[in-house]
Amino acid sequence: MKSGPSTTLSATLLLTVALAATAAPAESPGADPAHGRELSGECAACHDGDGRTRFSIYPRIAGQTYDYLLLSMKEFRSKERHQAYAATLMWPSVVKLSDQDLRDLAAYYSSLPW
Repeated sequence: MKSGPSTTLSATLLLTVALAATAAPAESPGADPAHGRELSGECAACHDGDGRTRFSIYPRIAGQTYDYLLLSMKEFRSKERHQAYAATLMWPSVVKLSDQDLRDLAAYYSSLPW
């Protein structure tokens, strides 16, 4: 069986996807997942206690990447995100949280299984 350019490209893409799937999660320096869990009570109303919401209108946040969660919460806090529920639910929920609180919440939810 001959190995042509498309076979080599396919193998390379497959290997890249496999490695990405097993890559270590982003570091969360200075973040405290245990404190994030303590802060997550308000989040549970929409995202459930385990971050795997049963309500299809709210996103599943368990197992998301630390960087994505942190950026999302910062964008809600600064009112850069304008989803339909942002002004009534997310903006008031995160406005009172410090940068450390956001790091802790991101560390907690990113540590949970998808």
